[in-house]
Amino acid sequence: PVVIPGTPPPTVIAPPSITSGRVLVTVPALKVRSGPGTQYPAIGTVWGDMVLNVYGLAPDWVYVMTPSGGFGWLSERYINWVRIP
Repeated sequence: PVVIPGTPPPTVIAPPSITSGRVLVTVPALKVRSGPGTQYPAIGTVWGDMVLNVYGLAPDWVYVMTPSGGFGWLSERYINWVRIP
């Protein structure tokens, strides 16, 4: 992971080969961040009703793969967990 000077150390996450579940974006647009917190820069946006695979967790944040194939963090405040049958 890229570490930005002056920010807390990154949280250890599960390797991308391990899926922890899926989440549904519940707001019209949600910033994808480079780390698990609002102090990290936004690196993209995901849109309402998207379902994304989760690859890691931090307190109040989930690490997801975006539709473009990149990875980033979403606030749990704006998502719902999706039950996988």
